[in-house]
Amino acid sequence: MAPSTFAGVTHRELLEHGSLIHNEALVGAYRRALARSVRPGDTVVNPGCGTGLLSLLALEAGAGKVIATDAGPIIELARETLRINGILDRVELHQIRPTDLQLAEPGDVLVMSRVSGGMLELSLSKVVRDYLERGILKPEARVLPSSIDVLVAPAGVPTESDPVKLWSTQQTGFDFSPFLRSANNTPFALPGSTAWLLGPNQLGITLPSRSSSAVSFSVDLRMDKDAHLTGLLAYLRLNLVEAATSTPSHEKGSKGDRVTIEPMYYPLGSGFLVEAGQCIRAHIQMNPGRGLVTWRVRSVAEDEETLQRSTKAAIDIVGSTFLGEFRDPLTIEREGAEPGS
Repeated sequence: MAPSTFAGVTHRELLEHGSLIHNEALVGAYRRALARSVRPGDTVVNPGCGTGLLSLLALEAGAGKVIATDAGPIIELARETLRINGILDRVELHQIRPTDLQLAEPGDVLVMSRVSGGMLELSLSKVVRDYLERGILKPEARVLPSSIDVLVAPAGVPTESDPVKLWSTQQTGFDFSPFLRSANNTPFALPGSTAWLLGPNQLGITLPSRSSSAVSFSVDLRMDKDAHLTGLLAYLRLNLVEAATSTPSHEKGSKGDRVTIEPMYYPLGSGFLVEAGQCIRAHIQMNPGRGLVTWRVRSVAEDEETLQRSTKAAIDIVGSTFLGEFRDPLTIEREGAEPGS
């Protein structure tokens, strides 16, 4: 096998997808959900197929055919995996973006799992709407996950693990503040971040598979301890319940049908000192289809007098991936989205 065949698959992708196939809770939940949702002979559409795991599970559940797409070179590894498992003849693989897929006959089931990038990758609703409008899916198609919960928690990341701190100190005598600005407005995947929770996570919103592409929500978060608040952790909880696209549902199903993905960390600049019992309000705006997320955190209290008596500084800070990526406003306008929407 020529080394160039799989050129472009990064070590990060190998680690990420390797962790997914060893996630027994996730694999088990998808296996059960597909067993319930797939009927003999169904055509299953699997955008963002990655390793081909969900395509394998769909065929195991009785699908007649799987249409799988992935824009990256990892699809060639998936092709080889499907071949050595003896089922390549039942899978159509396309190295394209999900929205470039064209089908002569609509699919019966859609299954996705590529949401590990947090709120920026909540593209399920965009793909579902596009596929319904273009006849890629039948109107009564079943979608997995049927909905996604977004949960938010306060976090205090220690200096040695905080990616923002890499840019907040000057070691060379030169000014790298543009990178600090970008880091302050960029979500990060931080292994072990759950150890830095300052309070319980709270449900912010449940997004059904046909939700609006642009959404916003607010959630109040209470601190369990005196600490240094440095950011927010946003979790995605996948609700793997069979649901027809024609009847959006917020139903969660049994406990075994809900899988929480590792959180993403949304930084809050240099952070703030907080007290046990103190409450903050996080307001999130997101347009997953455009890769835009804005987060704002403010102090809240039962009354203004209580807030003013607090010995800690009032909190009011905003972060946005629009600033983190230095995105051109003309590009956003061309894409049909407003900055921060």
